[in-house]
Amino acid sequence: MCVCFKRLFAILLFVSLGWVGSVPAQEITLAESEVSAFLNSYSASFGTKSAEEVAVFFHVPMSVVFDTGVVVMTRSLDVVRYVQSIQNNLAAVDYAYSIWTDVRIKEMHPRLVVASTSAVRYNGDNGAIAATGSTYVLRKTEEGWKIATFISHAPDRVLALD
Repeated sequence: MCVCFKRLFAILLFVSLGWVGSVPAQEITLAESEVSAFLNSYSASFGTKSAEEVAVFFHVPMSVVFDTGVVVMTRSLDVVRYVQSIQNNLAAVDYAYSIWTDVRIKEMHPRLVVASTSAVRYNGDNGAIAATGSTYVLRKTEEGWKIATFISHAPDRVLALD
């Protein structure tokens, strides 16, 4: 068992030092970095903020795409009501927080980014309540990044965005 541990330790050491090959690190753009921070704030807001406070993350107009149909919201009030319905559904299952399991972000233009994600939602007892998949089209406005389109999908359908 000691030999196995030493071998495992050596492998981990070589991997951490980059001895497994020289794959260049992919640089992220400023827009991609900003959207990453934006998505973290957006995700955290659902458990702690009012519908009006969460609604500021969304562009007006915005669209939501499900396999069952598309909803287009052209007024801020529509977005607030949409967010409130999500928060009501989350409260019904004792939602506490989400953890991203995969996040892929691709800049299409300095003011236009696509992000494809999966996450696990947890309740107040830290039990997993749902795995989700979402793809977002985000647009940078004078007020900052906004979600213009939200697409719901299975968590194993995250876009590669290479």
